[in-house]
Amino acid sequence: MGLQQRIWNGPPVAKNVFGPAEESGDFSGNGATGWKLLAYNDAQYDLQTRLHGYKLIRLCPYETIMTGGSLKRLDHLLINPKEDQRSMLYNWLMRKVG
Repeated sequence: MGLQQRIWNGPPVAKNVFGPAEESGDFSGNGATGWKLLAYNDAQYDLQTRLHGYKLIRLCPYETIMTGGSLKRLDHLLINPKEDQRSMLYNWLMRKVG
């Protein structure tokens, strides 16, 4: 998905700020300017939320959590969790919130 031209190159502002992107999949040289723009924007969100007193928690859908004796992907657990998984997810999230 990240190698698609619209993501790899990003919007025109990515080229203006970070320079032209390399060919899709080529991380040498300038790499993916679209990815750089996404990372820059994410860093801005992270900084702004901290400056305003909020704690931003980023959840990766591919993160795995041990439940019921096996590892389950977070996105699968969030779609239709069983009752015991709901409490496990709540406790997991509260640990992240700290």
